[in-house]
Amino acid sequence: MTERWLKCTVAKGMFSGELVVVFTSETGEEISVFVPKEVVKGDIDGEGKVKVRVFDDKGKRWVVLPTPTADTVPIADENLVPA
Repeated sequence: MTERWLKCTVAKGMFSGELVVVFTSETGEEISVFVPKEVVKGDIDGEGKVKVRVFDDKGKRWVVLPTPTADTVPIADENLVPA
């Protein structure tokens, strides 16, 4: 797995140490998750990016999100930027 940045929109989290990131999966689904502040670059209520781990499986690109449950989501290449 490699580390990359996933393009997202950043919003305020429920607690001081977290933020909400919203992004679009490969299937077009809008997904929002809570992540630690330190893995996000960008301003609240603006565009940003979140650090993710990336791997390929069966011809698809997947990201492992920095959530407590390490959620895994298929993602389109154009939503990723180098780490």
